[in-house]
Amino acid sequence: MITKGRLVAKHLTGIIEADQGLLIVFDEVYNDVTDSIVNMINEGKFDNPEAMVWVIEEFDRYYREAKQTYFNPQGKPLPAVWAKVFRLIGAGEPASRHVWRVSVLEALVLPIIVHMVHDLPLAVANNLVTQPEALQTNLRDYDRINRLLWDGLNGVQSRVLANYSPALIILSKICGDMDEIIIYHLIKLLRGATWYDAIRLFDLRQEEVDLGKSIKTLLKGHPADEQVARRARRLNQVSKQYREVRADIEERTHYYLDFMLNPPWLFLVIKFIFLGLRFCDGLFLMLADLLDGRSQSAHLAEPQQSELAF
Repeated sequence: MITKGRLVAKHLTGIIEADQGLLIVFDEVYNDVTDSIVNMINEGKFDNPEAMVWVIEEFDRYYREAKQTYFNPQGKPLPAVWAKVFRLIGAGEPASRHVWRVSVLEALVLPIIVHMVHDLPLAVANNLVTQPEALQTNLRDYDRINRLLWDGLNGVQSRVLANYSPALIILSKICGDMDEIIIYHLIKLLRGATWYDAIRLFDLRQEEVDLGKSIKTLLKGHPADEQVARRARRLNQVSKQYREVRADIEERTHYYLDFMLNPPWLFLVIKFIFLGLRFCDGLFLMLADLLDGRSQSAHLAEPQQSELAF
């Protein structure tokens, strides 16, 4: 199991790529959280470590495929919610150019919403189909991740966000622990809804599998046409319900994204905070780019001066 966990860690290494713009903020946080989960697996802190390995690999696959399709389109379908987020945060564009339209905090939160609300129930449901008897242990392990996310919130601020948004660190100091508490409980609510969606998908998928097996068995035994027809009709109904749940998940993901970007007037404080962060982040990253450009110019000039000296 330890070896498997290490393989997962090695597999997930390298998700951060150059020239991906503000998407790097999400990728760095995603790497940190995944590394922490892998460490917990290696330390034996999960009841069903094999399932956890399976889920995080499946979960990771959804994001990697979406990201690869966006940056290297080759005719593969890109989920609409991921296309929307990549476009909104300017994935692949210079961060200092796009941050005026979306803050560093939004560049982190928007991909989290899609990955958690849209991708996670699919990964969990697929795992439950392979291990339906492990539902309770998987739920306990799922809850353990909530504690990990709480422990990691301060680390995210100090290790990642401070590199891109000093204004957010100042805001956090003003709010004290209140911002972490609010974010933690919002994440718990989202993960609770995610588990509910995963169970809905799992139940329907499991019924699809069972109906398919029963139809094959009946066909082998030369059954009455009515038995096969009845099960076939039910199979069509279940398949339709499954597609409707998938559509409901995607619609809700869009709603959460739109709410974050354009909150109702009752939540205008959120809008003003984001606008202020965009302005401060834009100034900071523009200055960072300027200083970085000067540093590179000075570095390139050094060899020329040395050659002249000789």
